[in-house]
Amino acid sequence: GMRDRFVIQRAHHNFFDTALLLTGARFVDIDADRDQLEAALQRKDVAGVYYTLAWFCRSPVIPLPQVAEAAHGHGLPVIVDAAAEVPPVANLTRFLREGADLVAFSGGKAMRGPQSSGLLLGRADLVEAARLNGNPNMSVGRPMKVGKEEIMGLVKAVELYVGKDHEAEMAVWESRVAHIIQALADIPGVKCWRQLPFGVGQLIPHAALRWDEEQIGVSHAELVRELKAGRPRVALQLVQPESYDFSGFDQPEVRIHPHTLQEGEEMVVARLVREALLRR
Repeated sequence: GMRDRFVIQRAHHNFFDTALLLTGARFVDIDADRDQLEAALQRKDVAGVYYTLAWFCRSPVIPLPQVAEAAHGHGLPVIVDAAAEVPPVANLTRFLREGADLVAFSGGKAMRGPQSSGLLLGRADLVEAARLNGNPNMSVGRPMKVGKEEIMGLVKAVELYVGKDHEAEMAVWESRVAHIIQALADIPGVKCWRQLPFGVGQLIPHAALRWDEEQIGVSHAELVRELKAGRPRVALQLVQPESYDFSGFDQPEVRIHPHTLQEGEEMVVARLVREALLRR
């Protein structure tokens, strides 16, 4: 008899829906339409709104402040998945200011804490409810428990992250991206450009690559596998249309990220990618 439905805009469906479904919750799908939102919020079985912010959620949606205002008018909370939405560091508080009641961030990724950790920020009563369902209590969150070592690691990671010079770090990333683009710019049939992820978070520049597979003689997936199997191993992000067609991707794309590199490694990566593209 409990409310167990969460309103979600269709553009926000993604691989991680399972995280909510594991609790026993179900979705009420709506388009990016205020009237549909209002009608869904009036249902007696709705417990709240589920809102996703991610680079792969690229279709138009009702903005978070408007969703929060409508949900709060019915006494319902808004839960935001913002796992990768830093940088900028201001996003740690932005979505709460925009009306979210709970916001989940990954402790890994740009914050560079333990990958198995995360932050849940928001209303004290809802954070407490989540805490009671997690370790060390024997409830739904027990299988996903975070150890004491990860908790302390995340605390330190947050302290370091909010205190660092973000402008200086961005300048380093931009320099690495510029070097990679320059190193690959003259290869016939290859397009290389600076890109930022879609949206308001994870705003780390990266080098994006796309090429004529027939002209170069290797597919995007094959190149990624080849570089990962080489020495030294190079891990590139592969965006395949069949995996991200819900986001509107119709061509494959390879991305080279600067924030996972140490000083000087951008030169090694650029050289190995260039050699792999030219050896056909």
